[in-house]
Amino acid sequence: MDKLYSLKDIVVPYINLNSDDANKVNNEIKELFDEMAQFFEEELTSTQTWYRISSYKYFINDNILSILITTESGGSAVETYEYHTYNFDLKTSKLLDYKSIYNSVGYTSDNIDSKVETAINNYERLKEFANEFYDKSLQEPITFKQKSINNYYDSVANKKIAYFLDSNGKLNVIVRIEMPIGIGEFDTILTIE
Repeated sequence: MDKLYSLKDIVVPYINLNSDDANKVNNEIKELFDEMAQFFEEELTSTQTWYRISSYKYFINDNILSILITTESGGSAVETYEYHTYNFDLKTSKLLDYKSIYNSVGYTSDNIDSKVETAINNYERLKEFANEFYDKSLQEPITFKQKSINNYYDSVANKKIAYFLDSNGKLNVIVRIEMPIGIGEFDTILTIE
């Protein structure tokens, strides 16, 4: 590695809102920090060269506060990123669900899924594997694009979808993109147009 990392490279926010939702999120963020700090301490005593760092950004659009926490892991392999997102209504200090967020920027339940599918289909890194199959051993093999689209639908169905509004007020969703390289799965931020 060509950079020295320290505990100071694990940066997470504190949500300064007075609500049960904010308290719950602050507890989740504290758990994330504690887990990363423990990992950092373990790496100090081992001979491995692996790191985990984090940073965050926040965006305010009208009365919506969106928070994006990015954790980066790397070392002897390709860096991987995980994203944690939280969206608050600043008037009520309550968390906003996916539907509330996409409705706030003009999408509906009739068009949001097709918009996300289009973003996946247009994802540049996935284009070169458009016609390759995800798993040929399946009874009906699917392409990497279709597996990535299925990952999106699974995250919505399981209520694990991560999303935020960026500085331009655009909806961004995090989708697990499947590709036949490296670890094969990459959480990716897609801006929905």
